Amino acid sequence: MVNCAGPDAGRIAALADVSLPLARIPGLVGESTPVPEARLGAILATPGVDLRPASGARVCSIS
Repeated sequence: MVNCAGPDAGRIAALADVSLPLARIPGLVGESTPVPEARLGAILATPGVDLRPASGARVCSIS
C-alpha cells in the first residue's frame, strides 16, 4: 500500500489503524526560466539547496 496523502498521511493511516510518525519539514521547489548558457549536466547537491537539470534548458531547485 502506498500512502500519497501528503500532510494528511498520518490521519489517513490512522483510518487503517496504523501509526505513521511524521515530521513536517518545510521546503521549497522552484524552476528557472530557460538559461541555455547555465545548463546543468547532473544534480548539484549542497547543504542548503539541490539543483537539477530540467527540460527546456531550465534549472529546478529544491531546498
